[in-house]
Amino acid sequence: MKTSIIHIGLDVDDTQYYGSALDKSTVEVITFQCRLTLKGLLKQLKKLEKYFPNSTIKLCYEASYIGFTLQRDLTAKGYHCDIVAPTSIPSPRTRQIKTDRLDAEKLAQFYANDLLTVINVPEMEQEQDRDLFRSRQKVRKQPTELRSHILTLLRRNGRCYRQETQHKSHWTLWHYCWLSCGERFNGNEFWRSPCLWFYIDAIQK
Repeated sequence: MKTSIIHIGLDVDDTQYYGSALDKSTVEVITFQCRLTLKGLLKQLKKLEKYFPNSTIKLCYEASYIGFTLQRDLTAKGYHCDIVAPTSIPSPRTRQIKTDRLDAEKLAQFYANDLLTVINVPEMEQEQDRDLFRSRQKVRKQPTELRSHILTLLRRNGRCYRQETQHKSHWTLWHYCWLSCGERFNGNEFWRSPCLWFYIDAIQK
């Protein structure tokens, strides 16, 4: 029968996992580090299970670029793993030395004392829908930013479509004709600028 809970704070960097296991009942702390692989982490967890044979292991890590992958992998292996909101992690008032090991230790302490906000893990299909939505938003935003940059580039070089043609709307057929015929009708060196035509070509693709 499991009689206690071992809270593990997991700090993730680009190359390694840094873990701190806290037995709140005895205040015993065991730290570890391993390569940034599921296999390496599971090996460390097996060691902790042998060291704390009558305890249940619970892990947490801060929401980061690794997303929900690690949480899902650990859950599939039978471990309880939470992802916590970075904004819920208490910050010390005084400036302190910051290391991955210390971050893991503090995370375990906060986790054991219920001071962290756990993030809801969406279903895989829901996450894929979110990713698709964000990707579409990004793709839609890029042409808007590019068009704005072209207009700024034109104004900075003394060209203004609305003033020169009395037309009110940009990116219409008339506007594209004005852009494509600019060099011929305006005789301005700017219309030969490779930079301008690089952007115009990109917006038309």
